[in-house]
Amino acid sequence: RFHGENLGDRKHKKITVTVGHRDCTYVRWVSSELVKCIIPPGLGSNFTVTMNIKHWGVAIAPQKFSYNDPIIKRLDPSTLEVNQEAVLMVKGNNFGSPAIGGGVKIWYNGELCPKTKLISDN
Repeated sequence: RFHGENLGDRKHKKITVTVGHRDCTYVRWVSSELVKCIIPPGLGSNFTVTMNIKHWGVAIAPQKFSYNDPIIKRLDPSTLEVNQEAVLMVKGNNFGSPAIGGGVKIWYNGELCPKTKLISDN
C-alpha cells in the first residue's frame, strides 16, 4: 500500500510503482490517498519505492522497502562422519527464487559447497 496525499484521481489510470529497479506487477488506484500494488518477489534491503502517475507527477516513499532475511530452520543431515560425503538439504524460508536470479551459496564447516541448487523459496 502506498499511503499519501495527492496521489491522482480516477482520470489518471496510468500509474507505475517501482521497488528498486523492478516494477510492481499490478497497480490499483483506490483514492487520492491510497494506491495498492503487488510487489514482485525479490531479495535485498533498503530499496527506494517510487510511484509515477502519468501527467501528474512522481512520489518517492519516505522510507525504504526490504524483503525478509533468509531463515534456516533445519539441516538434513545435521551430522556426518569425518570422511563421509552427502547431499545437504537446507530447509527454511526466504531463500529467494530461481526466477529472480537468487544466487545461493552454502558453506559447510568453513568450505564452500561445490554445487548448490535452489529448489524452492523454502
